[in-house]
Amino acid sequence: MITIRVGDVREQLRQLDAKSVQCVVTSPPYFNLRDYGTAKWHGGDTDCQHKGRDVLVKSGGPGKQYTNVGSNAVFGGDCPCGAVREDKQIGMEATPAEFVATLVDVFREVRRVLRDDGVLFVNLADSRAGSGKGPQGNGLKASYWTKPETVKLAGAKTSDGIRAKSLMLIPARFAIAMSDDGWIVRDQIVWAKKAPMPESVRDRCTSSWEPIWMFTKQARYFWDAAAVAQPSVSDHPSGNGYKRPEQLSRGGRGQDEPWQVQATSNMRNVWHLSPEPSREAHYASFPTEIPRRCILAATSQAGQCAKCGSPWARVVERERGTPGEVRGYQAGVSSTTASVRHGKGSPNAVVRANSMQMTARGGVKSENLGWQPSCICEDAGPPVPQTVLDPFVGSGTTLLVADRLERNGIGIDLNAEYAEIARRRCANDAPMFADVTAAG
Repeated sequence: MITIRVGDVREQLRQLDAKSVQCVVTSPPYFNLRDYGTAKWHGGDTDCQHKGRDVLVKSGGPGKQYTNVGSNAVFGGDCPCGAVREDKQIGMEATPAEFVATLVDVFREVRRVLRDDGVLFVNLADSRAGSGKGPQGNGLKASYWTKPETVKLAGAKTSDGIRAKSLMLIPARFAIAMSDDGWIVRDQIVWAKKAPMPESVRDRCTSSWEPIWMFTKQARYFWDAAAVAQPSVSDHPSGNGYKRPEQLSRGGRGQDEPWQVQATSNMRNVWHLSPEPSREAHYASFPTEIPRRCILAATSQAGQCAKCGSPWARVVERERGTPGEVRGYQAGVSSTTASVRHGKGSPNAVVRANSMQMTARGGVKSENLGWQPSCICEDAGPPVPQTVLDPFVGSGTTLLVADRLERNGIGIDLNAEYAEIARRRCANDAPMFADVTAAG
């Protein structure tokens, strides 16, 4: 089931049950790059278009303001006719510090609805301090919080101490702030774009990657490494082209006992992905492969306990030993499975579910025998699908992939038009089976 909610993300998140979501995959609006058209004017002259007027925007240091003339839409401020512009969208705060603080506040509420063994993925790219000149996006001034008469001076800095043309280091500031707020910054994934957008620059490289931050609430969490294992890139034992000489110290293998070849290797944190065409009018959708990998790794394919919500775990049989000699492990009682049974660890499988195939991994053979509950609930019945959340749903790519993978999905967006795009994409992807509802 897919549910799409329209409204302010903080208000909508408060309506969700605590610890009801297993995985969060999202991409918030980037700082100061685009106006998504969610502003509303209150009061003033009803005949005024509230466009092309002088609007005061905070800049130039605490308590200071300057007039930004001729913009079609500017975040905050009042129209000379007396109308007040209200906008709850995120990404157009006055300073990077305010923007980061707003995001941390949102994800503090996300932490409430995320299970303790859940995982959060956040795609957030950087912005650059501009000159304050020229239109950008939908009529926005480039880096509008930069005071034009200040940055014209050689070496001048903005109110936040960032020089014009400099990267603002928004992703790094965000990750540090999230860490300070109690999250574990588990990984930084590189989304390497095979066909990046061209940029009209001649004094730096064209940007062709974006970070995807991986956060967790605790040190142990659900992670299905087998679901996202990648084929080995070579026929060498490491599966990564690295030749290790046979040594007696390695499992007692001598020069005449070669290492066994791995069929797969652990997923790397650099993802080389191509863009995907879209018919919908959304400027910032990411490829479906990003949420696919995140959801497969951070949710259980078998679902979760209908009573307590614990993910079902893989049952794996492991056999260790040198080629031709197997030293047995009890079927279904690998170190991973045993830890799950006692509630001390997160499931971490070796092969895909129901494949029943054997893979050799440096003297370890593993066979997947199926799935079992990781809890001790009685009479819980069959497992139910796990839930994936995207608090900035945009065009709905995360929900689309969640539905394809037979997970439940919840999406939130302030812009009703984008929410409709997400609903339409999910409904049209599988018209006979899609279950998409609107709420909030």
